[in-house]
Amino acid sequence: MKRGPGSVYRRLKSLQLLLTRDRRDIVRFVTSDRIQLGKRERLALVRRLTRVTNAVRGYHTLGEMLAIATEILSRQAPTVVEAGVGPGGSTIKLSIVTKLARGRLFAFDTFQGIPDNDEVHERLDGGRLVFRKGAFRSTLPRVQRKLEALGEPQCTTLVKGRVEATLPELDARIDVAVLDLDLIASTRAAIVAIWPKLAVGAVLISIDGQVRATHELLADAAFWRDEVGCAPPNIEGLWRDKYLRCIKGSQADCVEAR
Repeated sequence: MKRGPGSVYRRLKSLQLLLTRDRRDIVRFVTSDRIQLGKRERLALVRRLTRVTNAVRGYHTLGEMLAIATEILSRQAPTVVEAGVGPGGSTIKLSIVTKLARGRLFAFDTFQGIPDNDEVHERLDGGRLVFRKGAFRSTLPRVQRKLEALGEPQCTTLVKGRVEATLPELDARIDVAVLDLDLIASTRAAIVAIWPKLAVGAVLISIDGQVRATHELLADAAFWRDEVGCAPPNIEGLWRDKYLRCIKGSQADCVEAR
């Protein structure tokens, strides 16, 4: 039986997950008092995100996307940044949510897969993890076509290149930043570039918490003080979750760290 995007198996699997693993996250999203969106609209959004899951390969859970959706929808006309597009499933979902919030999405990727690297990692729950060159590859035209077919291209800008080069060039105040870069070198560079652009009260999210080194980086006080230039923020989910979240505090925190 075919199991890839668009298959009957995938649709049945999505239904199974909606009733089991994702059920609590859906209830939390539908009943959240953080967002001004009717329950009917919230359920319609869940259905639309599920349709994207059925059509495009992704490496995230519905619960992670709904948690990010809550962050986006709780802000007015937010600027959203995604670093790490891959096949485009998460980008399409973020575009749908960003359009509902009347915001703007900037999605950054090499569109050539994982860059060449020599990183060897350990999973948070144990086991070796290597991200090989070219993994998760999808071309920009291919992602653009998927975005036009399933998402909201009008509010989305796809940016091609290494984040080390492209993110520093972004001229915007960011409200929600989502990192899904896998490589620690890329994650480090992305945080250094993004943090000064985050508005006070903005949220930085990483969904690379399956990698132990992601936790090590985010827990490193020297990294925050010496490279980012701010006091170490509180990281929710540290040493526990794949989904990691922190809120940018006042500018005074950065001034004191310097």
